[in-house]
Amino acid sequence: MIIVSSAGFLYRNTSLWNSKMKEQTPWWCASIVVILLQLVFTFSISPEAFSGLSSWHFLLFLLPFIVVAVDEIVKAHDSRLYQRFQKRERLMFDTLLGMHSPK
Repeated sequence: MIIVSSAGFLYRNTSLWNSKMKEQTPWWCASIVVILLQLVFTFSISPEAFSGLSSWHFLLFLLPFIVVAVDEIVKAHDSRLYQRFQKRERLMFDTLLGMHSPK
């Protein structure tokens, strides 16, 4: 779950679908190590954890997709706010620059 969520934090304003995930080698390596360690830990504590499927397994499979969807919605909103802020700052800079320029 944390790995899926962390994928959205690699780029602040770029959607997960438009980002260059292939270039994020440290993130991929860390993700694989964390998943393997989690599987080893879970199997060593409770070997019967993988024996049968229950409704919890379905929920755990569905939850990362929900997290990615919410993260993309928040990121799209944040991107629109950032673009609006940049336009406002540019207008303010141009106005102040024009105020002190010789005529």
